[in-house]
Amino acid sequence: RRPRALPLLAADRWGGWRWLQPLFLLAVVAFLFHPNFPFEPHHYAYFLGPANDMLHGHALLYETSHLYGLLDEYALAGLFALGLPLTYASLGAVLFVAFAGFILGWYALLRRWLGSPALAAFGVLATIAWLFLFQTSPTRSVYYFPAMTPYRFWLFVPVVWMALSQARAPKRWRRYAIIAVSSLAVFWNLENGIFAAVAAWLCLAYAEHEARSREQGVRSGVSALVQHLGRLALVWGGAIAVIDGLLDQKRLLAEEQDYLDVLGGLVEPGRGVGGVRRRPAVE
Repeated sequence: RRPRALPLLAADRWGGWRWLQPLFLLAVVAFLFHPNFPFEPHHYAYFLGPANDMLHGHALLYETSHLYGLLDEYALAGLFALGLPLTYASLGAVLFVAFAGFILGWYALLRRWLGSPALAAFGVLATIAWLFLFQTSPTRSVYYFPAMTPYRFWLFVPVVWMALSQARAPKRWRRYAIIAVSSLAVFWNLENGIFAAVAAWLCLAYAEHEARSREQGVRSGVSALVQHLGRLALVWGGAIAVIDGLLDQKRLLAEEQDYLDVLGGLVEPGRGVGGVRRRPAVE
């Protein structure tokens, strides 16, 4: 059910917000935009390096590595293949679009969920403060670190939006859409995607249990798991078609172990996950 907003924060008390809302959102987008597109070469190389390799015929996770997901890197490579210049500034522009889309979607979600434009605006401002000030530092641009931007975790917004809609008006197609998008999030970025997928599946199973029966709730959870495994099979099948073999996950994990052992070393992102050069010990 929609929570009841406090009287002073209810939407009907904010009639003037109809024209203030566009100004507020425009001001938020203007704040997010940085005309200089600041970047940090080391962290940008983790995203631009694999995309550059893929554009030159290398297979992701086989001949080149990416630490922050699969589909996010394919999306970048696709943008560059369509004509976006392969530059640091271009990646900065992509991050700005991700920031703006995420914040606007977050505002729409909070307003619909809480029924209050004031609370939604407060939530957006608090989120911006966290992303831009507390996540790194007030003196370093968050654009320096692509892995800490919404480009990595934006998919939870449509999942929560559909879950909220499903709670108010259950639809079979929407339930499957939640499963599909949350499964997609796993392949977009593993860590955040796993959280979104597991949370979505548990919520759906609980909703089915409350609305119908325990057996139907269990069936719903099993159905979601089977669908996710089916998508995983499609990914592996695509890998077999592209590189004529299965992904060497054991080798990948062994190479990633290098990062755990390189506290005294220097990482060279351009050489892939295994590109680690040891720093001489200081006497």
